Amino acid sequence: MSILVNGYHFYIAGWHLFMSPLMIGFLFLGTIIGIVFGVIPGLTSTMGLAVFIPLTFGMDPYVGIVLLMGIYVGSIYAGSITAILVNIPGTPGAIVTGLEGYPMTLKRESGRAIGISATASLLGGFIGIIFLSLLAPAISKVALRFNSVDYVALAFLGLSVVSYIS
Repeated sequence: MSILVNGYHFYIAGWHLFMSPLMIGFLFLGTIIGIVFGVIPGLTSTMGLAVFIPLTFGMDPYVGIVLLMGIYVGSIYAGSITAILVNIPGTPGAIVTGLEGYPMTLKRESGRAIGISATASLLGGFIGIIFLSLLAPAISKVALRFNSVDYVALAFLGLSVVSYIS
């Protein structure tokens, strides 16, 4: 099922699969497992995925992917918990969270900082999922037109942006 807008097909067929109680339950379970992996020092999101991939071999593919998505998202979010509480970011994305979250912990507002981080992570995740599900067909058409010169230009753009920010 797709919606046609300005010549682009936006596919919405998979939403009924994702919104079933089974999928939401496995997403919730994966998120809890991911948060545990992300909070423990030395356990990363990649390690969490590597540990749980063999568990998904016997599952329905959709359920397995949803479980792994929950583990990944939960562990990435959990890096901000350690950044807020002890000023040690668990993930590279949580470095900025530690800049404002740890001073809030010193002022005895750590619960508020974790709540703000969780809310921002939830809203950002939902907005990202919606945009990705709506724009993926259009983006894939553009990406399939890339050739080797475009990949080199994209790599130089990425390196120049990183060097500019540093």
